[in-house]
Parts: sequence; C-alpha cells; structure tokens
Amino acid sequence: MTLVETLGVVVPTPPEHRTWIPEVEALDTLRCTGEELEQLVAAGLVRDGGRYENYDVWNLGLLSGSGRSRPEREMVFFARVLKSFGADWVSRRRYEITGWAECPRAEDCPSRDWVAPALPDVVWEQEQIQPGRAEWRGQVVSSGMHATVRDPRVRDAWNHLLEQYRFHFTPASLSPDMASTLRRRVGDCEALCRVLLRDLLDLGIPTELEPGYIFGGARLRRHAWLRFADSDGQSKVLDPSMALLAEMFFTPEYKEFCFGSSINRVIRRDSGKEAFVTHPCVTGDNKIYYEFILRPIRSAQESGITAS
Repeated sequence: MTLVETLGVVVPTPPEHRTWIPEVEALDTLRCTGEELEQLVAAGLVRDGGRYENYDVWNLGLLSGSGRSRPEREMVFFARVLKSFGADWVSRRRYEITGWAECPRAEDCPSRDWVAPALPDVVWEQEQIQPGRAEWRGQVVSSGMHATVRDPRVRDAWNHLLEQYRFHFTPASLSPDMASTLRRRVGDCEALCRVLLRDLLDLGIPTELEPGYIFGGARLRRHAWLRFADSDGQSKVLDPSMALLAEMFFTPEYKEFCFGSSINRVIRRDSGKEAFVTHPCVTGDNKIYYEFILRPIRSAQESGITAS
C-alpha cells in the first residue's frame, strides 16, 4: 500500500488526546518526502499549522509496509533480537540498569527532590542528583518461563481479542479508557490488556494487569501484560500487544510464546506506582517520565575471558 492508502486504515487519535510534533519530526518518522506529506494532509492526516499529530504519524509509519519508517525499523531491530535469541527467551539474564529523569527547567530547577524508580526486581546501588537531573544505577536479574495454557476459556478470549483488535500506538491519557478501546478496536499494550482483563474476570478467572518495561535494544519502553491463574493452578502470562506485533514483524513461534509464557526481557514496575516522576516542578497534566537503559552483564566465560 502507498502511505495515502495506509492512512485509510489508521484510526485517528481523538482530538482531546492529540499531541503534536513538528514537520521535521513527522518527515523523519515516516522517512517520506515533503510532497508525500502534503499528499497525506490532503487525504486527511491531521495538521495544525506546522504541527502533526504524533500518534497518527507513528501508526501510519508502523502500518505503512515501507520498511523505512522509524516504527518499522524499531520493530525490525526487535525482531532480530528475538530471532537471534529464540532459544534464549527464558534463561536467567543479569543486566546493569541506568535510570534517569530530567526536569523541564533543566539547570534552573530549584529542587533536588527526586524519588528512585519503583522497580521491585532492581537493586539500586548508586544515586546522582544534579541541578535538573537525577540518575540511578543498579542491577537486575530477569528470567522467563515456558508455559502452556490449559483453560480453553482463556484460549477463546485470547483468540477473540487477536481477531477483533489491532495494535496502535496510543496516548498514555487514552490507554486506560476501555470504552474508547472497545469502540475504536485499536490500542497499545495497556489498552489491549484492559479489554482482555475484563473478559477473563467476567469468566471468573483470577487475572491482574502487570505494568513494566520491555527491553528491545538498549532503551526500555513502557509495557504491560496480564498474569492469570490457569486451571492447573499455575500463574501464567498473556502479552496480547506483542502477539499482534508478532503477526506483522516477528514469528509465529513468538506469537504463540506470548500466550502463556514470559520472556526474560521485561522488568516489572510496582503496580502501585506511576511510570512518571513526582517532582515539585511538575504541575497540571505535564509529566516527567523515567527513562532506562539496560546493558547485559556477561560472565567471564560468555565474554571470552579466561582465568590466568
């Protein structure tokens, strides 16, 4: 499909949830020409002056099939990681983690009041507070699990969701709005999880939404998945957004893995804490989000180092 044709399958972001990016960023995200961008505007892509709706642009790039857009390139990189480590989705892995947050007032920030990210599995070892910035360093160990779902009701609910919904990048303000997701039939990881959560709870299956982050390269991205009690009494994981993306970018094996199994590339966030920072300089709807980078810590044997 052309970009203009792809625009027809993008579900627009509701006006009250729109966020904006400049034209240079829209061009960079889509990797298109100025002429192509004008054609998209003529076909209905939302533009306000010289600004474009961020999520519409990202979803257009994701679905474009061009192979050159930023969203596609990120997914292709993640696909390489999954392919390269296909036999290593569940092994115990140790990482060095760096987290940071920056005040929009930068060095003019008058406060040194920062709270370390609430990640239950992370051991924070260092904290560095500077004007307008806080940084934390530590370690985390992550392990996955292979599992088979036994309850046929879970399979039915899962299949229904994958057949009826599509993945879309979604504003954080819109993801919790399940009525909107049910109406639009698209959503991000949290939005899709909330729909499946409702369906499983209606069936009497104990289920909870787990927030966290996923490791698809160096940078961690916010993510969410479900954990439920299967009929065999075991706790298992459902990751509908990654299953839908697997249909487009990954493998059938990884799509099936998302149904019951958990990968060693996710880190839990405390479900009682937000992904953004509580900071005196933040007011109203503005938010400062934590950012994270992971680096694998390899053993001497893995690194090719031998003892002398």
